[in-house]
Amino acid sequence: MRLHSMILSVDYGIPFVGISYGKKTESLLKNLAWEYTVGEDISPDKIVQLIHNIENHYIAAQENLSLAHEQYKTQYALGIQKLL
Repeated sequence: MRLHSMILSVDYGIPFVGISYGKKTESLLKNLAWEYTVGEDISPDKIVQLIHNIENHYIAAQENLSLAHEQYKTQYALGIQKLL
């Protein structure tokens, strides 16, 4: 997924296969400690394997995203308060 799609997935708790294609996506995926990620090792088989892994661990993946969303939401709120 591209960066903004990944951000929306985090916001809505929807597990995804992350494709690390640049510094921004790599940073987001590392901050999330998201294990369902491909980079230079991308292949159709690898993506299908990651989809199956997500399906097998869907609830845990969803919970991880929900926790990350709460953490980011708090960070953003603090940043906005500093600007005001």
